[in-house]
Amino acid sequence: MQVLLTYGLSVIFADLMRWGFGADTLSPALPELMRGVVFVAGLPFPVYRLVIIAVGVVLAIALWWLLDRTLWGAAIRACVVDRGIVETLGIDTRRLFTIGMALAAGLGGLGGALGAGMLSAYPGLDEEVLLLALLVVVIGGLGSFRGTVVAALLLGFATTFSRMWLPEFANFLTLGIMAALLVWRPTGLIARETRQL
Repeated sequence: MQVLLTYGLSVIFADLMRWGFGADTLSPALPELMRGVVFVAGLPFPVYRLVIIAVGVVLAIALWWLLDRTLWGAAIRACVVDRGIVETLGIDTRRLFTIGMALAAGLGGLGGALGAGMLSAYPGLDEEVLLLALLVVVIGGLGSFRGTVVAALLLGFATTFSRMWLPEFANFLTLGIMAALLVWRPTGLIARETRQL
């Protein structure tokens, strides 16, 4: 229900933005420091993409540490599993979820700001990214941080190489790989262990 509500709201807001600001594609100018090219193993590589990769790795490590190695992360994970039990311990679950939502919104904004220089910003981009994010989480395994990272890398490489080698079949190949992964592992690549009592 939350996913459907979020997706529906994003479609409504996207249409309101089109109505209010138009449907032009915008490409922000990159800062001077990020416009160069660096040679990696003898191949030219844009500095901007290296910065995006470095920020992504740092954020992934920071989120893993926050969610898996801190009391706050343990409380958030416990709230997702059974909010009522966590509230009986005297923990304010509303505050936890509010902080988690603010963190997620901030990371979404940072991702959009960093990716705008590579993808450009256009109406409908939000729907594409939201759908891909949902698929990455489902394929990785609900509640599994490692699974989400592995699924993101797999789908990212599949999308990139299919667009480079077979651009006319890129969407078909990407969705085919997603479907095959879901058929092979319906609970996700790295499903969280559950105990049954």
